[in-house]
Amino acid sequence: MRMDKDNIINEAIARLLSKENDCSDIITISNWLMENENNKTQLQELEEYWDRPIGNYFDAELSFAANKEAIFKGKSTKHGPVPRKVLLPAILSAAAIISAIGVILFTATKKPSQVYNYTAQGEVTSFDLPDGSEVHLNKGSTLCYYDNPSGKERKVSLQGEAFFNVRHDSAHPFVVNIEDAYIRVLGTKFNVNCGYQNNVIVTTLIEGAVEFVHRGNKISLSPSEQLIYDRSRGETRKAEVEVERYTSWKEGLYKYKSISLGELAEELSINYGRQVLIDPSLKDIIMSGTFHRSQSLEEILRILQSCFDVKWKYNEDIIYLSSK
Repeated sequence: MRMDKDNIINEAIARLLSKENDCSDIITISNWLMENENNKTQLQELEEYWDRPIGNYFDAELSFAANKEAIFKGKSTKHGPVPRKVLLPAILSAAAIISAIGVILFTATKKPSQVYNYTAQGEVTSFDLPDGSEVHLNKGSTLCYYDNPSGKERKVSLQGEAFFNVRHDSAHPFVVNIEDAYIRVLGTKFNVNCGYQNNVIVTTLIEGAVEFVHRGNKISLSPSEQLIYDRSRGETRKAEVEVERYTSWKEGLYKYKSISLGELAEELSINYGRQVLIDPSLKDIIMSGTFHRSQSLEEILRILQSCFDVKWKYNEDIIYLSSK
């Protein structure tokens, strides 16, 4: 498994340095850079030794690991000399400096196109894409925008969660790529959550229309509808929902209307990374309420304790909710 990950990173770096990268490569490399300082140093050294003439050809599809020694020592590979570095996107400087304010922007100068990479670190980040569309990016999420003026589509790749207010452009559909699926729109408002904790993609439509495509299947959504795609099973289900529950995060809130305590326990587990289990006798109790994202899990549990006939306790790292 580790070898597979290394190969993916090596090949992404090879395509980046040889100017053959796409959005997914930028996301892969940016996530790898943020893992530790050694990775930033490694990439910087590879960039510095990328010093052969630009005219020479380098095959980006080769495993980059097989060519690292040649790059470091300035030797030739079996496909010819390793070329001079062909782009300077100031990757490491951006990762080290701009991350402090919550957004990382990588600009890979593969003219006439540009790749923009945005990463929300510790808080929700809002920005406009070059095409004029508005994005709210949830913390810990990464969005890559491929700006190609001559392209027929406006393409982004997403890891995590984002809210989109897409500028209408019937001649250039807006496409959100998420691994083995994508969402296609012309101009609309929708939310996408492709966090990996549940191995699902959740698409919630607020206005307009979207088309969700996976494995050749196309599913259309209308306003207030939500589609859940289970990656592991290849299954989808669609339902009408209260959209504010799935979009209030961009305002720094968790808003719930007529939600059961059982559903709330699942939401708290996801939002706070702690397993919250609830007694079966309490699961069907219905509640409505708003919590601020800055509130701790303990604060929310104390509110529940004061509003309902419940108590909570820790058992190692698991929280149990039960009747008093």
